[in-house]
Amino acid sequence: MDSEHFDLFIEVDDFASSCDRGASRVELVARLSLLMDSFRAHFDSEERMMRASAYPGLERHAEEHNSVMAQMAELRDDLDQGAVNLCNALVTLVRLWTERHIFGPDTEFAGYLHENNARPGASPLPLE
Repeated sequence: MDSEHFDLFIEVDDFASSCDRGASRVELVARLSLLMDSFRAHFDSEERMMRASAYPGLERHAEEHNSVMAQMAELRDDLDQGAVNLCNALVTLVRLWTERHIFGPDTEFAGYLHENNARPGASPLPLE
């Protein structure tokens, strides 16, 4: 999970760099779509781990995942349609949400795994 989080931070920074250098709207939409794919893949693997470990906070955690994905999709669509140029706002949203989520609910889940005798760094399910 930590490795996936690290990769997400790198991708968010790459997206921010694209915004900073003034990438075209088409490129930003494509990069944001790839970033969303990475978030969705991470969320799916995290939720599989939660189901496998019978994590009681799964439903609330998954709702948070779905909420950020919906927000990102709406912003991506607005950016794609030229309705807005929210690059900096989008970077801030993604970066703040990622940090808040990883150091909040994800840390809570990690604590749950440790309390329930999961080996550190071990996954209850093989991650694809």
